[in-house]
Amino acid sequence: MPPRPEKKIFFAAPLQDEDSYFDRDLSRNVPSKDK
Repeated sequence: MPPRPEKKIFFAAPLQDEDSYFDRDLSRNVPSKDK
């Protein structure tokens, strides 16, 4: 899946529980998502 512009917003914003599901695939670049 190509990274959608919406996902980029999640990167900038603090990952929340709901966002974590979206950023699960992008968790590689977001170590803080490990929490």
